[in-house]
Amino acid sequence: MGHTSRLFTDSEMRALLRAVRAKAARGGLQDRVDHALVVFAWATGCRASEIASISIDASRPNHIDIEAGVIVIDEAKWQTKGIVPLDRASLRVLRRYIREVRPRVRFADRTDRLFLTKIGSPYSPNTMTKKLSMLLSRHGFPGKTAHSLRHYSAPT
Repeated sequence: MGHTSRLFTDSEMRALLRAVRAKAARGGLQDRVDHALVVFAWATGCRASEIASISIDASRPNHIDIEAGVIVIDEAKWQTKGIVPLDRASLRVLRRYIREVRPRVRFADRTDRLFLTKIGSPYSPNTMTKKLSMLLSRHGFPGKTAHSLRHYSAPT
């Protein structure tokens, strides 16, 4: 067939997670943000639009409850709702991100969104989709998309 599958294999996903972790360990602030973002997408299976909407404020419909170790989704496509538990390793990455990395992102104190662009603004669903696709391409997976990450974790 000659074309690369849009779905991730287990070995490809392990390679992606290793690559973003290694870049974060030796890179700068944005590399640490990117690591948390890829881990979040992988661990939750959330749509790009849901990731863009996640808040650190528990009063918001879509938020991370870092103490409980879950993502709460109350507003999503097709009125799907749910609670997504985080595994220990992902929770460790996201706790560190919230505690150490996010406060250093430009204008982080002006919004409750979990992930912000380089200029400190919240992501739109479209820019989150583009950001994830760009990260996948940068780390050696140009045929993969934000939806590929979702389907690795949430096959439906």
